[in-house]
Amino acid sequence: MDPIRPPVENYANPKTCFFHVLFKAGALAFYILSTLFFNSFVIIFVVTVLLAALDFWVVKNVSGRILVGLRWWNEINDLGESVWKFESLDQESLARMNKKDSWLFWWTLYLAAAAWIVLGIFSLIRFEPDYCLIVGVCLTLSIANIVGFTKCRKDESDPAFKDLVEAVTLELSTNSIAANNVSSTLTVSIMLITRMPRSSSSSSQPRPLHLESHLPYSQHSVLYETCIAEGGHKAKMLALVQETLKIGVAVYKLGSIESADSLKFCRIQEVMLEKQLIGHKVDRSICAWFWDQVISQGDSFKGIVRRTYSTNKVHDIGQPTPATHPQLLKEGEITPGITTEEYISRRKRLLELLPENSLAVIAAAPIKMMTDVVPYTFRQDADYLYITGCQQPGGVAVLGHECGLCMFMPEATRHDVIWQGEVAGVDAALETFKAEKAHPLSKLRDILPGMIRGSSKLFHNMQTATPIYTELDDFQRAALTGKVKDLSNFTHELRWIKSPAELKLMKEAASIVCQGLLQTMLHSKMYPHEGMLAAKIEYESKMRGAQRMAFNPVVGGGSNGSVIHYSRNDQKIKNGDLVLMDVGCELHGYVSDLTRTWPPCGSFSSVHEELYNLVLETNKESIKLCRPGVSLRQIHNYSVEMLCKGFKEIGILKGSGSNSYHQLNPTSIGHYLGMDVHDSSNISYDRLLKPGVVITIEPGVYIPSIFDGPDSYRGIGIRIEDEVLITETGYEVLTGSMPKEVKHIESLLNNYSRGNGMEAQNNLEAASS
Repeated sequence: MDPIRPPVENYANPKTCFFHVLFKAGALAFYILSTLFFNSFVIIFVVTVLLAALDFWVVKNVSGRILVGLRWWNEINDLGESVWKFESLDQESLARMNKKDSWLFWWTLYLAAAAWIVLGIFSLIRFEPDYCLIVGVCLTLSIANIVGFTKCRKDESDPAFKDLVEAVTLELSTNSIAANNVSSTLTVSIMLITRMPRSSSSSSQPRPLHLESHLPYSQHSVLYETCIAEGGHKAKMLALVQETLKIGVAVYKLGSIESADSLKFCRIQEVMLEKQLIGHKVDRSICAWFWDQVISQGDSFKGIVRRTYSTNKVHDIGQPTPATHPQLLKEGEITPGITTEEYISRRKRLLELLPENSLAVIAAAPIKMMTDVVPYTFRQDADYLYITGCQQPGGVAVLGHECGLCMFMPEATRHDVIWQGEVAGVDAALETFKAEKAHPLSKLRDILPGMIRGSSKLFHNMQTATPIYTELDDFQRAALTGKVKDLSNFTHELRWIKSPAELKLMKEAASIVCQGLLQTMLHSKMYPHEGMLAAKIEYESKMRGAQRMAFNPVVGGGSNGSVIHYSRNDQKIKNGDLVLMDVGCELHGYVSDLTRTWPPCGSFSSVHEELYNLVLETNKESIKLCRPGVSLRQIHNYSVEMLCKGFKEIGILKGSGSNSYHQLNPTSIGHYLGMDVHDSSNISYDRLLKPGVVITIEPGVYIPSIFDGPDSYRGIGIRIEDEVLITETGYEVLTGSMPKEVKHIESLLNNYSRGNGMEAQNNLEAASS
């Protein structure tokens, strides 16, 4: 093609071409003619620079992509560094670009810069420094685009890469390898790479590879079927190979260099290759196979990466990983105690429950603000954490039969990194959370609508939905047609039965809260204030490894104990009063829930003991019913019968109606427990219990101060709650280590108080002052 004369074909994108030229011409014309109409330098400066800036934006973000298939941009990488990115379409797509569009793009780009240079020379000759400033700004914008788009074409002009592509093309054209066999094509590509001259820093000679026997038959089959699905065309195979070779050549040239820059570059290239191969629907294991084989005759690339990770500079993704927190996570775990394989299994089981060709959208919990700059403590949405393992806010996960797990990750700015720390980005979604696809969250509005249109059913959690996707037109149209359903029916089904790994975490959380509440109980005489006891249980729980409390502790002294979810915790506890403490902690996403009631003074009164023993007996008998094949509803009904009978014998229940009973206990006997305190809330209490389900058993009596009955019973609240795991043969009480018998509680309190009498007296005096 003659570089001076334009091609004879028509423009493929006339509107884009028009705007590509418009702002360049506008900026130049206004600058040249403005002195005829304006005397104000400020107006000339503002309008000219504005037009030049508009031109810069149009070229960089619109015409560069459409007319020549190139783009460049700047971003902050996971290390917090400013990185310039340069991309181009694959060779096949570039070859299809309209030649006339490309000719116009490059000529106008260079001519505009040349025009500004000429105008700058005139300004210098005429000694007009002010106008030199305008020219300087406009010329800088023009040259920035020239440099950016020129770098985008760098790979196309790489002689080594061209030689390799020509060699592979020759292999394909001579049919020396099967045109339908991608694995053979990659093998030849790797052989060609290893025959290249290495960098001057390496003296070892490359040897030819013989890899066809190294690729398992199953991977052979995956690659073969992938190629057939793509049409089996050589051109498409070549495009895949070209993308592979671009990275292979760059990495191989590094030879045995192990500088920090080289290692960082290698790591970036590995991630790029994986994204590109996955983009071509090639199994992730093929990516690992490529890296194992391409460097297998020289320095081990995998070894280089391992050495990179073994240095003191460990990459932070905003949540614990085995590399950053080896004391918390073992290799292969995404969150403490839960492996990558378990997260993948959860996603597979969820897809098995969902109808064919359906799509599930799960949003991470957003950050909630206490004030304009102070956030509340963040807690992840349980469904999002259960499916992804990501503990960070703001993301959206999409799960489908075709796409697998696709994660849209928030991008952190340098300001975010400085003020809030690192976050997991697209790379972490692929590498740590093992998503099949990942995109910046900013791309959600471009990508998700197409996924919604391609699905027959759409599921999301209606209680935790976020406007970032519910405001999409395609989502709202799907909702209007009845296509949108509640996902929690399926996720709660999965979360209802706990895996061995989940049960281990729940047992640890139960142990922590038992130890913490025991210490709080023993110190309750020394700290006769609800707030002090709330602080004590939180301190004891966190000192034992809990990340947070599962809910605001209920510390009800005296009549406050009759308020079921009392949380003010602002009253002093009077001598002789009972204190009811309902507490739980969270350990790596799983919670505990425990309630005990006791007299800090060390002795139950006769009235307190009478009611307490009734609740205790109901607690123990209800636990005995816990086994597979029994429902929580059946256990509840049994507990109601026991309490009603006891209330009548004591004389505080008048009549036999349910209203009379509910005045003394309006609560259920218990609930399911897991990642949330009231876990799997969509599962009916009529469902028969199964092994692996964890429930609470928490009978109680709550007599208000305005109770129409004997004065001695007014203002009393008693609850005894335990966690119970349903096993194959019956049950296991996870909170069984926490005392609940009257004699045990009194013995513990009195023996401990005698040894700490002086400290107790000092605290009593401090609290009353």
